[in-house]
Amino acid sequence: MQTYLLILVMVTAVVVPTTQACGFCHTYHPQQHYCQSDFAVRIEVVDIARKSDLVSYNLIGARIIDPMKMTSNKPGDIIKFYRPSSFCGTRFIKKHDYAITGSIKKKSDGSKYMIHGSCDFGVEWDEMSEQQQKGFEKKYARLCECKIHGVTGPMAIKVDSMKPKNTYPDARTYWTPNRCYFNPFQTRVFDDIDDCEEEYGFCFPENNGRCSWQLAPDYKECFEYRDNYVIARSGKFAITDPGQCKVLRSRRRRRTCRKRAKKYLESVES
Repeated sequence: MQTYLLILVMVTAVVVPTTQACGFCHTYHPQQHYCQSDFAVRIEVVDIARKSDLVSYNLIGARIIDPMKMTSNKPGDIIKFYRPSSFCGTRFIKKHDYAITGSIKKKSDGSKYMIHGSCDFGVEWDEMSEQQQKGFEKKYARLCECKIHGVTGPMAIKVDSMKPKNTYPDARTYWTPNRCYFNPFQTRVFDDIDDCEEEYGFCFPENNGRCSWQLAPDYKECFEYRDNYVIARSGKFAITDPGQCKVLRSRRRRRTCRKRAKKYLESVES
């Protein structure tokens, strides 16, 4: 039976500062954005009205490319939604293609309207990974029963049966494929690496009733690269194999890493 122990308090979503949000937003995984939103849709922006009947909001006109969660609409329909008129949130450009999420509100007269808020998901389609695109198109809709757990620091988790395994010698790790833990904050501490869960991860139900990150090839490759990179870069973790140093982009860093690895191996053998 596997045992899971979190060293730090676990939260539903990680709170980090974001430039676009002009403050602090919960950093949700794209799958969370999709599942928790009232609407998710792929659009082409056709009009941006700087003034609207809602104070401090722009009115955006858009053509639907893929209705996604907007099941009452079809491709080609024109929709309108509000977004904050400040510089916060998604910066829409006419004729550009976006995947967005948002909420549906009611006015005082009972009529409904859509809002894409500062902290909602809004990314140009071509800037999304292939897995994120597949998620918004179909896959996320089938996975909303799974809960993604946001964490903000290292975890102590038994790793003997993990595939792919974490290679940190004391089993303290920032990331794990098990149980859909999401830790983008720690990814941002290091340069030259992707957040594998955000870019490639699907939180998927298993036969035992739990959910874990689906071990697709792109995710496994990213996970291994990130694991080795952090081991090679951080003095907090032992370097046990000179081959782990090859993930570093800088020749100087690779050379320093190999020296550290050699020194470590000599100390073990002596």
